[in-house]
Amino acid sequence: MASITSDISKDIDITARRNDSFFIEIVVTNDDGSVYDLIKTDESTFDAQLTVYNTNNQPILGFSSKSESAGYFIDNSITVTGSTATIKIEAAGSAFNIMKSTYKYKLVVTGDTEVNTLMSGKFKVIDL
Repeated sequence: MASITSDISKDIDITARRNDSFFIEIVVTNDDGSVYDLIKTDESTFDAQLTVYNTNNQPILGFSSKSESAGYFIDNSITVTGSTATIKIEAAGSAFNIMKSTYKYKLVVTGDTEVNTLMSGKFKVIDL
């Protein structure tokens, strides 16, 4: 039996140390190694968000390419370069203070007409 999927996301686990600076650089490519068309050329605006959820599926920490109204987001902590499909997520250690535990997360890029979940998985916070 054949199958079709439109899910481009990858299941990738992340481990980070509480109160340390946080940095991830992701380059999104197609299966053949070519640059993934992350932001369509006709789209004037986009938002990239990596959101961390607790066991009750409530967001407790977020990284965003914009300024967000929700207090759990670290504003302007994501940079997206469409021409190279590169996503950089950076935050100071003082902003990364959630408790040691294993959470869930997802990384979503939203444009004018498209929403793409690029990654999801476990988000493990270690300490000491």
